[in-house]
Amino acid sequence: MVKKRYWSRGLLAALVLALLIDGGSREVIRTTCCEVSCPGLPEAFSGFRIALVSDLHGEFLEGDTLAKAVEGADIIAVTGDLFDRRTDLSLVAPGMTALCRVAPVYYVSGNHEWTVDRRRQVWRAMATAGVVNLDDAWVTLERQGASLTLAGIRDPGGPADGPAPGEVLSEAPDDFLILLYHRNTNPEQWCALGADLVLSGHGHGGLVRLPLVGGIAGANRTLFPKYDGGIYRLSQTTLIVSRGLGTTPDAPRLFNPPEVLMLTLRPG
Repeated sequence: MVKKRYWSRGLLAALVLALLIDGGSREVIRTTCCEVSCPGLPEAFSGFRIALVSDLHGEFLEGDTLAKAVEGADIIAVTGDLFDRRTDLSLVAPGMTALCRVAPVYYVSGNHEWTVDRRRQVWRAMATAGVVNLDDAWVTLERQGASLTLAGIRDPGGPADGPAPGEVLSEAPDDFLILLYHRNTNPEQWCALGADLVLSGHGHGGLVRLPLVGGIAGANRTLFPKYDGGIYRLSQTTLIVSRGLGTTPDAPRLFNPPEVLMLTLRPG
């Protein structure tokens, strides 16, 4: 009985210590560096660095913590849920201005922005700060005489009267195609539309992460989501899912520190 009591106290103490350590880690952004092999990538873009930033939910917009986490990037891709209804919206534009000083910033909406009444005002302020909104749009990036296409599809939580994803991507040049899209669910749809590389977030890394298991819960409340975070190969498409940075009241993080992915592209 005495041994059992000591074991119980030891386990409780270990759990409390783990929670305290985890709570402290939520204030620090982990920059995870990955080399990504990309079949069809123009040789001129070998070494091109993309900082993938997702799911801030209004956090890390003050100070220089986020800007330091993306230093060295050639471009910064912000894949949705930048702000939500709890966010102090006056912080968004200054936070994005700090990122734009590091590298060009490209953004697509997530599901939470569409619940904010003043979202269009915030998006205008972001554009003034230098952010390029790629909701249902594309741009051409050039390097050493070569080019690739960077496109975005807005979150389906927005108005239903927008163009279909196929219409948007059919108008883009027939280059190597990098697609920004918030949700990590049903990524197979982008294979048929010719996306070579898809950057997303949304799943918050499975919320709670356990060693050898990974994420526990999906954004749609499923258990053990298939695409909780990392790099996945789907036919001819590479999917990269960020575990994100912020939290929402109904989706707390545990053993899952804030993450920025620093992707270095290489011809595959």
